[in-house]
Amino acid sequence: MKIRFTAALFAASVFISSCSKKSAESSGSVPTVTTVGVNNITATTADLSGNLTSKGGSDVTEQGFTVGTNANPQLNQSNTFTFGSGNGTVGSFGTYAFNLTPATTYHFRAYAVNATGIAYGADQTFTTTAAATVTTKPTVAIYASKATLRGSVAYPTSATGSTGFAYATTPNPTIAQTTVSGSASNGDFQADLINLTRNTTYYVRAYAISYNITVYGPEVSFRTADYLSASGGTVYYDKGETTNGWRYLEIAPTNLNVTYYVGSQWGCTGTSVTSTAPDLGTGLANTAQIISHCTASNCAARLCANYTVNGATGWFLPSRDEVLAMFETLPYAVLQGRTYWTSTEIDNNSAYVIRPYNGVYAFAEASAKTADAYVRPVRRF
Repeated sequence: MKIRFTAALFAASVFISSCSKKSAESSGSVPTVTTVGVNNITATTADLSGNLTSKGGSDVTEQGFTVGTNANPQLNQSNTFTFGSGNGTVGSFGTYAFNLTPATTYHFRAYAVNATGIAYGADQTFTTTAAATVTTKPTVAIYASKATLRGSVAYPTSATGSTGFAYATTPNPTIAQTTVSGSASNGDFQADLINLTRNTTYYVRAYAISYNITVYGPEVSFRTADYLSASGGTVYYDKGETTNGWRYLEIAPTNLNVTYYVGSQWGCTGTSVTSTAPDLGTGLANTAQIISHCTASNCAARLCANYTVNGATGWFLPSRDEVLAMFETLPYAVLQGRTYWTSTEIDNNSAYVIRPYNGVYAFAEASAKTADAYVRPVRRF
């Protein structure tokens, strides 16, 4: 009987000791927390989610997420954001991370704190979107002192910003240098530059400012007009890109060997030459049309078509706008203040000439086809 009592007492003692040990272990454990994932990532924000699966040995006093640019971010660590979330209840929790930097990869971990210590979930990553995507397009309509800059921007959803161009005569221009503004909306934008220096190379980058971040597009460059070509003529207009087989317009080194008094007539008096246009790029087709209708050997268009210099052929009588562009680019002294024929017809008996005014401007006016005017061939390439 005594032996049974002793055995029972021993068994009870072992059971109580075992329970006490388990209780002590439980009361000394940290929480268990899981990093679940991330959603709704923008340039500066993201939704983070986690799960508290166990409080551990005591109540959870703090929980949330650590976010940083280094792996395994911790509480109270430099370059680490802390976003608190949840109320200590076992289950899912989440937070809205904000003030992030666009186009940056972040590490994040869920965490929970109790009286024993801190527990972290596994490290995960996400990358914020760019503040904007910017493209610098080729510069167009390049004269000696002006040009048109072009770019495009795509902002993230619901984002807006300001756009423009940084430009300089040295590479990699920034907004700390010379700038010109564009539009603020998504899509294409452009800006006109004036007062440029002739025969000078400029470097351009389109930019957009969004979320207080300046994003630059790739750099492009262009050269302002008024420089010599291989034929010895002067490049006076640059489209900026090759379309329809040409990009540049060059003017012949000199006028044709006619004077205002000997001169050259337009030709085709009393005859309508169809399809002579005024625009840049139409002079070559105009010249072909005139020659097909006019038999006179000294008509302005035929004189230009027969012209050669330094082995270069393909010259033509420039259109109205092509001659206006000549006056736009070339110094007044080069054109000698003369009146020039264009290849743009007005009617059966008249065509446009370009006349200078006050040594600064030039304007188009009608002239009888039988009148004499100066002729300056133009070539495109």
